[in-house]
Amino acid sequence: MQAKATKQRHVVQGRSRIEEEEEEEEEEEEEEARTVAVPVLLERNRHQLNLSTNKVNKHISTIQLVRVCLEI
Repeated sequence: MQAKATKQRHVVQGRSRIEEEEEEEEEEEEEEARTVAVPVLLERNRHQLNLSTNKVNKHISTIQLVRVCLEI
């Protein structure tokens, strides 16, 4: 009877170890995915920032042109 209880405990402990290992693997995969995703997001944000900067610069140029025209 005690041997059966011990065996069941080992089986449960084995399952929990397997579950822990699976959770660790999932966490490592998620961390790896974030590591890969961050540079991609940074590049996308950098591109959006460049587009916004270009738009602002166009508006500044337009305003300067209008000022010159108004002075004439």
